[in-house]
Amino acid sequence: MHIAILLRGHIRRKESANSFFNHEFIYTKTINSFKKNIIESIEKLDKKYSITYDLYGSVKGSHDETDNQNFIKDYLFKEYKFNDGTTQFDDILIGLEMILKSGVKYDLIMVTRVDFLYKKKFEELEYDKDKFNFCWKEPISEVWVCDNMYIFGKKYLDTLIKIYNINRKRFREKAFGQCIIPGIIIRELGQDNINYMFKDKYYSCTNWNHKCCNNPLYIIYGYDYHYDKIYD
Repeated sequence: MHIAILLRGHIRRKESANSFFNHEFIYTKTINSFKKNIIESIEKLDKKYSITYDLYGSVKGSHDETDNQNFIKDYLFKEYKFNDGTTQFDDILIGLEMILKSGVKYDLIMVTRVDFLYKKKFEELEYDKDKFNFCWKEPISEVWVCDNMYIFGKKYLDTLIKIYNINRKRFREKAFGQCIIPGIIIRELGQDNINYMFKDKYYSCTNWNHKCCNNPLYIIYGYDYHYDKIYD
């Protein structure tokens, strides 16, 4: 099985595009978490099941070109793009089109964030390779779904790109909210083609120090770093 992994989001460096949140330890911790829980986990599975991967990046870069070059070296992307003035909606679409244009026949595509601290390894995720996999439903409403990670078979790639393109035009590029997309995906693909990797309901909020952020998969790292010692 060959997997495409798309990283999107902000580089957490001293001089990055959203510098209010950035510290060098955030960058170091997130890349170490990604390598340990995603890359090393896939490489472990490769020895048993012949699972390989390519890494793509569609991210907000740093104002310092040295930071950007180090980021490229650290993650070893097959292909990447630093975006400026884009929404997270645009970043995902750019990355998906990058994967499509590569011409590589991937069996599975994973879209995730560059600022995660993972609580689970890739091998522990209960995804269905024949379905479109969301993380979980939110407890607030039946129509709220976690939009921070997707895992899906390549057969859904064309449809997903079409959904993103149509809705970017409909809601305008800057005004569109990424959180609307899951509901549209579910309606377009049908409930029978949707799987939730975690069956219980969790909040997907971004303030990782908030007590309600008890999801079993990740911490979004960098929004409130005053309590860093909790996660050392």
